[in-house]
Amino acid sequence: MAVSKNRPALLTLVLLGAIGPGAAWSTPDTAAGEPAAAKAQTPADLRARLIELRNRQQAAPKDPELSYQLGALYLDAGDPKAAEEQLERAIEEGTTAADAWVLLGQAWLLQDKFVEIQAQIPTDEIPDPAVKAGVVVLQGLAWLAKDRPNDARASFQEALTLEPDLSSAYLGFARVSMAEGNGAAAAEALTSAAGGVRPDQAEIETLRGELAQANKDLPAAERAFQAALDAKPYQYWRRRQLAHTQVAQNKLDAADANLTAILAARPGDLAATYLSAFSAYLRGDYQRAYDSISPLLKGQVEEPGALFVAGAAAYQLGNYNQARELLTLYLPRQPADANARAILAAALLRLGEPQEALATLKPLLGANPDAGVLALAGQAATLGGEPKEAVTYLERALALSPQDAGFAGLLGAARIAAGDRKAGIAELEKLVAAGGNGLQSTELALLRERLKAGDLPGLVTAAERFTKRYPKSPDGPLLRGIAQARTGALPAAKASFEQVLKLSPNNLDALIGLADVSLRQGDLAGAETAMGRALEQKKGDPLLLRNFANIALAAGKPDQAVARLEQARQSNPDNQALVTLLAAVYTSAGRPLDALQILADKGDPKDPAVLTERSRAELRAGRVAAAVADARAVIELQPESADAYLNLGRALEQEPDLVKAQAAYEKARTLRPDDTAAAAIGIARTKMLGLGSATSEQTATQVADLVARTLEANPAGAEATRLRALVSVAAAKPGQAIQLLKPLHAVDPDAGTVYQLAMSYVQAKDPRGGIAILKQHVERYPKDLAVRLALARHLMADKQYASAVAELNKLLEQDWGHTDAQIDLAAALIQAGRPQEAKTHLAEATKARPKDMRIKLLQQAAEQKSGPGK
Repeated sequence: MAVSKNRPALLTLVLLGAIGPGAAWSTPDTAAGEPAAAKAQTPADLRARLIELRNRQQAAPKDPELSYQLGALYLDAGDPKAAEEQLERAIEEGTTAADAWVLLGQAWLLQDKFVEIQAQIPTDEIPDPAVKAGVVVLQGLAWLAKDRPNDARASFQEALTLEPDLSSAYLGFARVSMAEGNGAAAAEALTSAAGGVRPDQAEIETLRGELAQANKDLPAAERAFQAALDAKPYQYWRRRQLAHTQVAQNKLDAADANLTAILAARPGDLAATYLSAFSAYLRGDYQRAYDSISPLLKGQVEEPGALFVAGAAAYQLGNYNQARELLTLYLPRQPADANARAILAAALLRLGEPQEALATLKPLLGANPDAGVLALAGQAATLGGEPKEAVTYLERALALSPQDAGFAGLLGAARIAAGDRKAGIAELEKLVAAGGNGLQSTELALLRERLKAGDLPGLVTAAERFTKRYPKSPDGPLLRGIAQARTGALPAAKASFEQVLKLSPNNLDALIGLADVSLRQGDLAGAETAMGRALEQKKGDPLLLRNFANIALAAGKPDQAVARLEQARQSNPDNQALVTLLAAVYTSAGRPLDALQILADKGDPKDPAVLTERSRAELRAGRVAAAVADARAVIELQPESADAYLNLGRALEQEPDLVKAQAAYEKARTLRPDDTAAAAIGIARTKMLGLGSATSEQTATQVADLVARTLEANPAGAEATRLRALVSVAAAKPGQAIQLLKPLHAVDPDAGTVYQLAMSYVQAKDPRGGIAILKQHVERYPKDLAVRLALARHLMADKQYASAVAELNKLLEQDWGHTDAQIDLAAALIQAGRPQEAKTHLAEATKARPKDMRIKLLQQAAEQKSGPGK
């Protein structure tokens, strides 16, 4: 059972540190025979009494009895530090109150100053056995706090020797028994305390409440805490204990009334604020819960309760990344909290981290796991690529809850993922046909199967039905939007993704989809905003960073794309994923030499990802042979990688060796038959480019049919658009090709698009239109050597030799070793009447390619142009 977004999970209430400053230990009467707070029946009465005594102390600053009374009042007010200051002052000034040391010991106890209790109180100098007994009780409590129960017992027994039937000594015995888990002995000691000398009824009832809590008898605990509060209504922490028990019983109205009273008197009370936020969470008011608890996180991040409530509320609000951060901080402090683990795992699933989600749940999957936890683990295993493990978890969940249709649906989906597709789909369809409640996950699984099968029109229709049945679920409009985007229905897809974000404002998939659709519509600002929000959910994610960079590049902001990645890499400069990603963005930004430099400096030369990006950069730099060599090196390392063969195919197209390129695409399709779009388009493109005047009509028809089928199966995307443009050129419709490519060029700075658009202008007998496109690109990306080389060649074809020479010189300023540029520059110089200069560049080219026939022919032409002896 997934963690519900519509109602809170059954949660364990986590105490925020101590419930208060500690219950005040049994307090003997004052010297005057009247308790210090006898006149204070409410917190307001207590504050008024404190103000009165402070005013009197200002008038008589040396009066030890005023200091004593203030110290006693501060203890009742829950301020042990102020009590310590006043009581020490009273003792130094010579108070006549016999129990001043007892009260000072209580103040120390509440501050965990155990050494002071046991070493600084002059027990042997206290003449009154009753007062001395009170001190010995405090010393016993200090021993108990140090986890020395035997020493504590000895102290309590000594106190009873000093004053038989002392109630506070019996309370000490009760605390020891409770610490040891002996409830019966604790109850017996509490009975003795109630009948003992000077009983503190509030403290006795408090311990009864704590004992009832330990026995999970929350109604009895509530009654006891109420009795404790009735006895001393001015001690706010007793009201807080009562509220805590009421929240644990879901008596939220009563709890809120008590918490409001506490916060009115003590606006900064940490535990009351936490309990109030927890109550709001249980009511389903997640925003109020989060807003209430957030201030505590700024200065109290060590408090586990605050972290838990904030993290759980963040999850319910759709802030999954924040939920992850907060609950990851919480779990090391409370590792046994099953609810927190389940919520964290659900957040990780929403963030696309199924393996981490499963690892989070593993401690709960032992002998007696909860059915919902097992189901959540099954979801994580399915999404994490472990479907057989998922089947095992979900079978166990269904065995514990056999009527749960949601579990059965998840099991069907897991069976499909495990390879038993026919049985899995049949099981899902059977569940849906049977009707009833709890089928949301089952119907969702069937929607996802439609997506996998490529039934996009059917998916749109089914997703609309799903959305009507489950209007609060973001999954229906999300899947509908994905299908619409893939079929090219961009306005409808955008509306679907926006609907998802109304339901789940930080839905990562919807943000990515919205960014993609906005980019394809030419709304670069919208795409940049959506992808920026996605990155806030998964900071530093390489895929999202790549997408953000592509959007920034399309918006003509290459520096912004690079800056974002360089910033991400600062925290982990040797991270290979970020190194290769930065290189990829350099290449896409028309800076292939920068890409090659960072790969040389920081990349692992044996890493296939590094070699792949190096191949792309070499290709963009116009070093086709080097690009092909790197692509082949990747295949040697990863012979079963479809991506490696796709990359080789693209490099071979530029060589050009269309037969080998086609073979590489065929191999990629064989290796990854379930995702053939890129390979299929590559095959169709190379077949079209291979058509010539000698091609038979039958072959040409077969290729045309193949292209048509490919575009029908893969209608959307940049590659499909370029293939359509190629078809238009082949059909002698270059103007149509230009109309297809211009919008793509506006949002896609890829060199392939630029080349094809320029060539389409040439086919349309407008070579200078192509030159203008290439010039625009190199002005935008001055380090894009391959496009600058293409510009120079177009200029030469248009007989603009001087301009071609200028472009090639700019290229060689960046990369003197570019052999193709040296050769082309020599050819341009010869045509421009500068053969002597051409010889210099031909000599450089000969060093790299001593047997190149074109170099030899150009050398002959240079000799002829320069004349004999020159």
